Amino acid sequence: MEYAPGGSLSDKIKRQGGRLDELAIRSPPSRRPRRARLPPRRDVVHYDVKNQNVLVCSCGRANIADFGCARRADAEGERECFKGTPMFMAPEGARGEEQGTPADVWALGCMVIEMATGRPPKLEHLHVDAL
Repeated sequence: MEYAPGGSLSDKIKRQGGRLDELAIRSPPSRRPRRARLPPRRDVVHYDVKNQNVLVCSCGRANIADFGCARRADAEGERECFKGTPMFMAPEGARGEEQGTPADVWALGCMVIEMATGRPPKLEHLHVDAL
């Protein structure tokens, strides 16, 4: 993995006064998060996508890190575990149901909310009663 002197995306948000402007959020595709440490694969579910797990390189590119919860999407018995950070977790994950790539897409949406507002989504939007 390349060195990320910019720290995490969460650190960048704090340095920018608590939130990012629209232009920074809508960065060109070449600067959107990509996976670090793993070969490009469409069948890997991260399960813990959040701004703290996106590292910013010196060129401004973002790399997804911390694959401690990641699993292949087709791994048996792994999808029904409680994994990830509750405020970024898809409702099906919070309920202990089977998860897949859509759970990471949900978390990416939560990341955008935090980038725009400076706060993660409100817990009632994440079905906390299911936790």
